[in-house]
Amino acid sequence: AEGFADFHGEGVTLAAWELDHINRHTGVSNLRSPRHAHKVCIAVQLDTPVDIDRLHGELSAKGVPFCGPP
Repeated sequence: AEGFADFHGEGVTLAAWELDHINRHTGVSNLRSPRHAHKVCIAVQLDTPVDIDRLHGELSAKGVPFCGPP
């Protein structure tokens, strides 16, 4: 699709989204980063809601910022 590309590898998929496209479809901010800065969004597929809550708690405790709770 325009503004989006998937790259499939052994056990992993890299999805590249154009900033305005991901904003339209997910609500993630499309505020541009300063020159020489990078914005990254990482998504991980987990098996159960318990796994999601556990990983969110672990990453939050390490200071990883989230747009919102799972």
